[in-house]
Amino acid sequence: MYKRNIDILDKYKNFDFEVWRPTSELKFLKKPNSLLEMNGLPVQIRPNHVFYYGAKDKKSLGGIWFITWLEGFKRSDLGIYSEALYRYLTSYFSEEYEINPASCITVDVSSTNSVGYNEIINGEIPSLLDSTLSELKKFI
Repeated sequence: MYKRNIDILDKYKNFDFEVWRPTSELKFLKKPNSLLEMNGLPVQIRPNHVFYYGAKDKKSLGGIWFITWLEGFKRSDLGIYSEALYRYLTSYFSEEYEINPASCITVDVSSTNSVGYNEIINGEIPSLLDSTLSELKKFI
């Protein structure tokens, strides 16, 4: 177990974290701790960081969610998390901030793969959140 964790951390030794970060100065926000109802199911969304950046008159908001799974995630799986993150940010922060889909990022810590919600909007990755929740609802 410890060896696997060290191997994961080793991937980040020379990693350029700027690929996930907007170029403007970031300010971090407190994250609401609650459940969102989606398709009649309570869904807990727990991003690691919620941040805003940009000019006072046009503050953009984003978030990053680091996740891991022993077998790794497919890009479509990461897309589900990014879509949920976008909905979370929209639900709690859209009155004060403009949510930037490109800054709603989910990272598979094991592989360093990442997906932004903008990739779903652009059709690069299918939108699977609603269909996944509908399938889950059948088993409850």
